[in-house]
Amino acid sequence: MKIRTLALLIALFLLGLFCALNWQALSAPSTLSLGLVQVQAPLGLILLGATVVISGLFLFYIVAQQAHLLMESRRFTKELQAQRQLADQAEASRFTELQARLDALVTRLEQEHQGAEQRLLARSDEVVRELSAHLAEMEDKLDRALARLG
Repeated sequence: MKIRTLALLIALFLLGLFCALNWQALSAPSTLSLGLVQVQAPLGLILLGATVVISGLFLFYIVAQQAHLLMESRRFTKELQAQRQLADQAEASRFTELQARLDALVTRLEQEHQGAEQRLLARSDEVVRELSAHLAEMEDKLDRALARLG
């Protein structure tokens, strides 16, 4: 229990105890002036009733204020949840877009790698043919040179 609530309950208890102990004085009739008219009524009970009415009005105001704050809090919570959902969707969209870009990049790199590999194989075949041709040419020259010598 909060300290304020406990203090309020103690104050109400003390007020009730005071009223119970002084009931004779509170309910004693006295002459009251209402401006144009004078009436006989218990002043203590009138003041006690006014205190109860004012306390009830304050209590109603506090409850209404708490209800308003609770509704505002719920509205803000719903808005925050909606904004969080939008942010999550945007984040998911960005991840999906990033995944698509990465997939396209990987595909393009694989194609470039395959193309480069094919060019490298073609070039190595060409180099092998050129070397074979040079070796064959050198072999012919050696055979001719050996045939002239021998």
